[in-house]
Amino acid sequence: MHNIILFRGGMCGDLILGMINKDYLHSHGPTDIEDSVCNQYKIKTDRQIMKKFFRYSNKEKEEYFKKFKNTPEYTLSHDTDFCLTKKENTIQIICSDNSKITYFAERFEKIHRNIVIEEAKKYIENTADTFVENYANSLQQWQDAFKFSETFDIKNIGTSRFVDDVCNKFQVEDKVWSLQVYDTWLKTSN
Repeated sequence: MHNIILFRGGMCGDLILGMINKDYLHSHGPTDIEDSVCNQYKIKTDRQIMKKFFRYSNKEKEEYFKKFKNTPEYTLSHDTDFCLTKKENTIQIICSDNSKITYFAERFEKIHRNIVIEEAKKYIENTADTFVENYANSLQQWQDAFKFSETFDIKNIGTSRFVDDVCNKFQVEDKVWSLQVYDTWLKTSN
């Protein structure tokens, strides 16, 4: 059972989680500034907590992930190192269409506050003139460096095939919900 969705910021992990199961979301009113959202919904805290993995010890991470082991439930993570110890439970989001990598870097810059951009700059190599170019390079380098046996390729994002891709990979039961979430995202993401 693969329960952890590992992805880099900007590569639509929140969207995918929201498409998988509406029970992972709830309507949001006021949210903490760090809360992850998918369209007009807040991702439930227990599904997004490991996006801020650096706040937790490995022991705390182990305890957190124990509750998902052997269940058909999904959670998000940005913690590549920890996921390497949980390869059998991890699905890595990748994009085999290199022409879209810059789009994901632009999306990351667009959706995040300056404090997040500054934090990201500390962890990526300065190989180009702009943050977007540097972040795009880091996305490509991450994909090249880390190869999980289970991946989900988001090359079809922006096309009508994407909903079927998500539904098939994650055995989504409510395709109407997935389509609704995706259509809303598509209308507001451009």
